[in-house]
Amino acid sequence: MNDTSAKVELFSPDTLTVELWYPRSRPVQFIELDLIDTRAADTIRISYDFNRDGWLVEQRHIAETKEGDHIADLEWKEAAFCPAWQFVQQHQEQTHPDSLGHA
Repeated sequence: MNDTSAKVELFSPDTLTVELWYPRSRPVQFIELDLIDTRAADTIRISYDFNRDGWLVEQRHIAETKEGDHIADLEWKEAAFCPAWQFVQQHQEQTHPDSLGHA
């Protein structure tokens, strides 16, 4: 995008990266991800929730009619929340047995 709200690039042969640049002060705040394949899946929308400090994944509510048609609700609903840095462990010094004064 030319306004530097987001950057999309092919990172490796099997990975596409998307960077949201300062979404609180730029026009682009959401990433929609869609799957086009023989296996159908609904679209997800990803954004950063600054109040909870993590990634918010949303899906639209889909209703099926008696005729088998699908009606998509226009409102996005939270499907998952991923806290930022949830798998980073803080380094803690371990006390070794010989440093406790035991022989």
